Amino acid sequence: MLILAAGFALWCAGHFLPSALPGVRERLIDAIGEGPYKGLFSLDAALAIVLMVIGYQQAAFVPIYDPPAWGVHLNNLMMLLAVWLFAVGGAKAWIATKLRHPMLTGVAVWGLSHLLVNGDSASILLFGGMLVWSLGMMWMINRRSAGWAPPRWGGWGAEAKAALLSLGVFAVIVFAHGWLFGVSPFPM
Repeated sequence: MLILAAGFALWCAGHFLPSALPGVRERLIDAIGEGPYKGLFSLDAALAIVLMVIGYQQAAFVPIYDPPAWGVHLNNLMMLLAVWLFAVGGAKAWIATKLRHPMLTGVAVWGLSHLLVNGDSASILLFGGMLVWSLGMMWMINRRSAGWAPPRWGGWGAEAKAALLSLGVFAVIVFAHGWLFGVSPFPM
């Protein structure tokens, strides 16, 4: 579980520190340039994700609570919602004009949905941690910049793009989930 915790800590450090200490972020950009800064940020995020996946796969199963049987079905619906929330932000779909943080809300829905079907300690750290992280990021962003200018609606093309992207990514997640974690999201 140490690898999982290290990945989560790296993820939080890479995301919270620039938000909590924007002056440090700006000084670093001034010192090395915006491109290298973005490269370091991306490297941190990629390494954090790899460590979290490997750490989660290797973590011992220590049960904490018994998830409800109906949680599997609700999890799948919530995952479709989470993927859609990710897509609407980039596509400028209508909901992105009303919801300030669609991607972070998607992470929160992802974390909560997985806590419905996983009651072990590693899952609580990963999914519960990402849920708390996303809520914390929303709070920090709102605190740092109170004003919000919603994006302009991208029209029906944006809605179609978000829907198609969501369905495609959801299909990839369903396929890769069994391969990566050995568990199918759809029980037989």
